[in-house]
Amino acid sequence: MHAGALPPIPAVTLLLFFTLVTQATTFFIRSFIPPDKTCNSTAGHECFALMFDRMAEVCTDREPLTFKCIHYNFLDQCFNQRVGYCTTAQITTFAQVGLDKSRKKCERIETKSYRDIIPPRASSRQFGDERLRLPATQLISTFGYLQTHCSAIQNTSCVAEAMEHIFEHCEHEIRSKISQPTASDFDRHKLLRIKLDASRRLLAFLETENHYECLMVKWNLKQIHKIHEQHCFHTIMTRCLCERAEFEKHCNVKCKDLEVAPPEITEREWEELRSRLHHGASTRHFSSLLIISFLAILVNFNF
Repeated sequence: MHAGALPPIPAVTLLLFFTLVTQATTFFIRSFIPPDKTCNSTAGHECFALMFDRMAEVCTDREPLTFKCIHYNFLDQCFNQRVGYCTTAQITTFAQVGLDKSRKKCERIETKSYRDIIPPRASSRQFGDERLRLPATQLISTFGYLQTHCSAIQNTSCVAEAMEHIFEHCEHEIRSKISQPTASDFDRHKLLRIKLDASRRLLAFLETENHYECLMVKWNLKQIHKIHEQHCFHTIMTRCLCERAEFEKHCNVKCKDLEVAPPEITEREWEELRSRLHHGASTRHFSSLLIISFLAILVNFNF
């Protein structure tokens, strides 16, 4: 079972958690709460609900909930920005309320999807039954485990040797799904990396229209972020792909933020890109991109 999955938590995880939590002062799980600090319970519920909305298994109910660094990083940022300092007891309550909210949303979507096909009847899956409850102790120990591993890797340089092992493990996880419907993700992951490298090279030319090329960069980062979020324990790979290509410098992409969420693409940017492609105004530009992408496959490059 993947690290971060509920319910089994190794005993060593509990030891690591209780060792670390006594020292924690900057993460959303804290052992000491100053008396002058407040905890916004409404925002706490919302943070967990937003996180659970991103987990497909919440609605499918086919697999146990598996927490990864993307979930921990999201909660850590959300709590720091919106919630404040909360006790572990409050956090476990927020988690359960957030999960219930997310599952009710699943139920509404399911009911809406089938109400015109299947006559109304009692649902075969009860979203609020006991087996879907979050064990408080295991929830906290799970996030303690994530706090240990995810926060430590955030300070790792993207050129460090350890990062190559993380990339290899991530690609292995993607490849291991080869017999599942997501088998295409492995090939898509390779091609998306090639496209990112092609954009990096194109941005070095004065003739390149950076604005439109950067829209392609954001789109490709958004797609590769989805794959990493679905298959990989760490999310630092997306940030490192961004940093290595210097997209923060050339495209104003906040690489660090990619550990929490994919890059935002505004509706106006979408319309610009659609219009650009529809009218064929950038045929030469995208032909160059295609050629460079093809050449990248033939040459031996390190990215």
